[in-house]
Amino acid sequence: MATQVISFKQGTSYGFTGSYVQDSPSFPADLTGVTIQAAVRDTGYNYYPLIVTITSPTTFNVVYPNNTITWVVGSAYMDLQLSYGDGSVFYTETILIDILPSITGTQFATNPTWG
Repeated sequence: MATQVISFKQGTSYGFTGSYVQDSPSFPADLTGVTIQAAVRDTGYNYYPLIVTITSPTTFNVVYPNNTITWVVGSAYMDLQLSYGDGSVFYTETILIDILPSITGTQFATNPTWG
Protein backbone atom coordinates (compact mmCIF):
# COMPACT_ATOMS: atom_id res chain seq x y z
CA MET A 1 0.00 0.00 0.00
CA ALA A 2 1.27 3.48 -0.86
CA THR A 3 2.19 5.88 1.91
CA GLN A 4 -0.34 8.62 2.55
CA VAL A 5 1.16 12.10 1.95
CA ILE A 6 -0.47 15.32 3.14
CA SER A 7 0.81 18.78 2.17
CA PHE A 8 0.43 21.22 5.04
CA LYS A 9 1.45 24.88 5.35
CA GLN A 10 3.01 25.84 8.70
CA GLY A 11 0.85 28.27 10.65
CA THR A 12 -2.37 26.64 9.41
CA SER A 13 -4.72 25.14 12.01
CA TYR A 14 -4.23 21.38 12.09
CA GLY A 15 -7.17 19.06 12.51
CA PHE A 16 -9.35 16.51 10.78
CA THR A 17 -12.26 14.13 11.24
CA GLY A 18 -11.64 10.41 10.85
CA SER A 19 -13.87 7.38 10.40
CA TYR A 20 -13.27 4.00 11.96
CA VAL A 21 -13.82 0.99 9.70
CA GLN A 22 -13.50 -2.54 11.05
CA ASP A 23 -10.66 -4.17 9.05
CA SER A 24 -11.18 -7.72 10.23
CA PRO A 25 -13.40 -9.70 12.61
CA SER A 26 -10.61 -9.60 15.23
CA PHE A 27 -10.94 -5.80 15.54
CA PRO A 28 -13.79 -4.18 17.50
CA ALA A 29 -16.93 -3.38 15.53
CA ASP A 30 -16.70 0.28 16.61
CA LEU A 31 -14.79 2.66 18.91
CA THR A 32 -16.72 1.81 22.08
CA GLY A 33 -14.11 1.32 24.82
CA VAL A 34 -11.22 2.38 22.55
CA THR A 35 -8.74 5.12 23.48
CA ILE A 36 -7.07 6.96 20.59
CA GLN A 37 -3.82 8.88 20.87
CA ALA A 38 -2.14 10.78 18.04
CA ALA A 39 0.96 12.90 17.53
CA VAL A 40 3.06 14.59 14.86
CA ARG A 41 6.87 14.50 14.84
CA ASP A 42 8.61 17.03 12.55
CA THR A 43 12.04 17.10 10.89
CA GLY A 44 13.51 18.82 13.97
CA TYR A 45 12.34 15.80 15.98
CA ASN A 46 9.82 17.99 17.82
CA TYR A 47 6.84 16.08 19.21
CA TYR A 48 3.36 17.58 18.95
CA PRO A 49 0.63 15.66 20.82
CA LEU A 50 -2.81 15.93 19.27
CA ILE A 51 -6.18 15.97 21.03
CA VAL A 52 -8.48 13.15 19.90
CA THR A 53 -12.19 13.19 20.66
CA ILE A 54 -14.41 10.24 19.78
CA THR A 55 -17.63 11.81 18.46
CA SER A 56 -19.65 8.67 17.64
CA PRO A 57 -19.07 4.91 17.65
CA THR A 58 -17.36 5.24 14.24
CA THR A 59 -16.01 8.82 14.02
CA PHE A 60 -13.41 10.94 15.80
CA ASN A 61 -11.89 14.42 15.62
CA VAL A 62 -8.16 15.14 15.82
CA VAL A 63 -6.90 18.66 16.62
CA TYR A 64 -3.59 20.34 17.41
CA PRO A 65 -4.70 23.08 19.84
CA ASN A 66 -1.71 25.41 19.37
CA ASN A 67 -0.28 27.45 16.50
CA THR A 68 1.74 25.42 13.97
CA ILE A 69 3.92 28.33 12.79
CA THR A 70 7.00 26.86 14.51
CA TRP A 71 6.62 23.38 12.96
CA VAL A 72 9.86 22.76 11.08
CA VAL A 73 9.58 22.86 7.28
CA GLY A 74 10.15 19.47 5.65
CA SER A 75 8.89 15.98 6.34
CA ALA A 76 6.86 15.24 9.44
CA TYR A 77 5.13 12.02 10.42
CA MET A 78 1.89 11.16 12.17
CA ASP A 79 0.09 8.03 13.26
CA LEU A 80 -2.78 7.06 15.52
CA GLN A 81 -2.54 4.59 18.40
CA LEU A 82 -5.73 2.70 19.25
CA SER A 83 -5.79 1.02 22.66
CA TYR A 84 -8.55 -1.52 23.18
CA GLY A 85 -10.25 -2.46 26.45
CA ASP A 86 -8.50 -5.86 26.48
CA GLY A 87 -5.07 -4.17 26.62
CA SER A 88 -4.14 -4.72 22.97
CA VAL A 89 -2.71 -1.83 20.97
CA PHE A 90 -2.90 -1.12 17.24
CA TYR A 91 -1.15 1.61 15.20
CA THR A 92 -2.41 3.03 11.93
CA GLU A 93 -0.15 3.46 8.94
CA THR A 94 2.34 6.29 9.34
CA ILE A 95 1.27 9.35 7.38
CA LEU A 96 3.89 11.61 5.82
CA ILE A 97 3.16 15.33 6.20
CA ASP A 98 5.02 17.64 3.85
CA ILE A 99 5.25 20.89 5.86
CA LEU A 100 5.56 23.87 3.55
CA PRO A 101 6.83 27.29 4.70
CA SER A 102 4.43 30.06 5.57
CA ILE A 103 5.60 33.16 3.79
CA THR A 104 3.16 35.66 5.30
CA GLY A 105 3.49 34.30 8.86
CA THR A 106 7.28 33.90 8.73
CA GLN A 107 7.99 36.89 10.97
CA PHE A 108 6.79 34.73 13.88
CA ALA A 109 8.71 31.59 12.93
CA THR A 110 12.05 30.44 14.27
CA ASN A 111 12.90 27.78 11.76
CA PRO A 112 16.38 26.19 11.67
CA THR A 113 16.00 25.37 7.97
CA TRP A 114 15.93 29.10 7.14
CA GLY A 115 19.52 30.03 8.09
